[in-house]
Amino acid sequence: MSKKVFFLLIFLIFLCSLFLRVYSLSLRPLHHDEGVSWYFFVKKISQGEPVDFYFEQHGLLPFFLAAIPFRIFGDSIFSLRLAPALFGAFSSFLFFFLASEFGYFSCLIASLLLALSPTMTYYSRFLISYPYFIFFFLVFLIGLLKYLKTSQKIYLSLSLLALTCLCLINEAILIYLLSFLLSFLIALPFSQKARNSFNQILKKTNLPFVFLNFLFCLFFFVLIQTCFFQNWLNLFKLELLPKRLFSKSLQTGHNKPFFYYLKTIISVNFPLLLLFFLALIVSLKNFFQKRKEILPFFFLFFSLINFFLFSLIKYKTPWVLTLIVFPLIIFIGLSLGNFLSQKHSRLVKIVLSLSLFLSFLWTFSSCLDKNFLTYAEETSQNPLSYVQTKKEVNDLTKEVDSYAQKNNSKLKILIIAKSYWPLPFYLRSHSLFYLNKPEELTYSLVKNYDVVIADKDQKISFSLDSFKVREWPLRPGVNLLVLFK
Repeated sequence: MSKKVFFLLIFLIFLCSLFLRVYSLSLRPLHHDEGVSWYFFVKKISQGEPVDFYFEQHGLLPFFLAAIPFRIFGDSIFSLRLAPALFGAFSSFLFFFLASEFGYFSCLIASLLLALSPTMTYYSRFLISYPYFIFFFLVFLIGLLKYLKTSQKIYLSLSLLALTCLCLINEAILIYLLSFLLSFLIALPFSQKARNSFNQILKKTNLPFVFLNFLFCLFFFVLIQTCFFQNWLNLFKLELLPKRLFSKSLQTGHNKPFFYYLKTIISVNFPLLLLFFLALIVSLKNFFQKRKEILPFFFLFFSLINFFLFSLIKYKTPWVLTLIVFPLIIFIGLSLGNFLSQKHSRLVKIVLSLSLFLSFLWTFSSCLDKNFLTYAEETSQNPLSYVQTKKEVNDLTKEVDSYAQKNNSKLKILIIAKSYWPLPFYLRSHSLFYLNKPEELTYSLVKNYDVVIADKDQKISFSLDSFKVREWPLRPGVNLLVLFK
C-alpha cells in the first residue's frame, strides 16, 4: 500500500468520524453534568471570568477549549459540544502519524474502530473531558514513539506538552501512567532490540533540555489551572486530590460490580471483545514463533491492567468506558494489522478480513442506534445513556416559552427542586430564582412567580385553583412538578 492510498483511506475514516460526531449534534438533550459545566465553567470562561476548580468536573483545560466555539457561535448546545466532537473526530486521524511505528494496516483498523465505536462517538457528542483525553494521549504516544525512534528533541517536547495537557484534563491520567509504567516493565524483557534502543535513548537524552521543557510545561500547567493567573486558589486545591481519589474509589453513589464495564462492552459493542480474543490468539502465535514484537504485547498488558484498575474502583460510570476501550482498540489494530501484513494463505486472510468487515458493520449499526435512535432511552436499552436527561425536557421548554408568549412577558421562575440541571440552560431566557433549601410550598412563597418548579413529592399547603400543575420526567428517578400561574 502506498502512502498516498494510506492517507486517502485515513482521511475518509476521519470524514466518517467527523460526520458521526457533528451531525445533529444538538439532538440529545443536555445531560445534568453538561448543564453544570455550561453554567459554572464554559459560559464564565467565554466571558473572561476566572472559574473555581472542582474535582467532580475534573481538569479545567477541556472547558477552555470548549469555550472557543462557544464564544464564536454563541450560546447553544451545538457550540457547547463542538470542541469535544472535533477532538474526538481528529483522534481517528492521528493514527496517520503512527504509520511508521504501527504499520498501515494496524493504523487503518485502529482508526476505523475508534471512528465507529458507539462509546467513543456517544461521549464525543457530549461536553465531557474524555474526547480530549484520548486525543492528547495519542499525541503523547506519537511524540514518545517517534522520539524513541529518531532521538529528535521536538518529539520529546511534544510528548511532554501532551502529558501536561492530560494532567489538566482528567485525574485518570494517574491510573493511565501507572498502567503505562507497569506494562512497559512487563513487556520490555520480551525484546532485546527494544531494550538496547531504550538504553541508547537514555544515554543520548539531554538533561538540561528536559529540564527546560519541564519548566515550560509547569508554566503552562499553572497558567491554565489558575485561569491565566486569576485564581491562585485552584493550585492549592490540588493537595486534596489523593484524598478525593481514595474516597471516590471506596465509597460513592455510583457503586457498580467489578464486571460492570465488561458487561457494558458486551451490551454495546460485543464484536470488540471477539476481535480482542482473535488478536490475543494472533499475538500468542507470534510469540511462540519467536516474533516478539514489543508494541502488541505492551498494549495487551496496557489494556488488561487498565481494565483491572478501573474495574477495581467502585465508582463506575459508562463514560469511563472510553478509557478502557481505547487501549483495546490499539491492541486489536496492532495485532491484526501485523498479521495481515505478514505472509499467510489467501484463505486465512479472507476469513480475517471477513471477520473485520462484519465487526465494523455491527459496530457501525450499534453506533447509529446508540447515538441517533436510543440516545435518551433507559439504560436497559442503552447503557451509555446513564442518568441521561429525557426528551421531554424539550416539550417542557416549549410549554414555558409558549406560556411566556401568551402573557407577553419575561417569566419569573422559582426553582425549588433538589435536582434540576440542566433546566437553567433551557430556561435561560427567563428570570430564574433558586431556593437552596426546599421547604413546604406556601402561597406566600410562590405568589410572586409565574412558574414554580418543584419535586414531584413536594408538599403544597394551598389550593391549586390559581395554578395549572404538570408533571414532567427530567431523567430516570427524577420527576418534577411544574406550576403555571
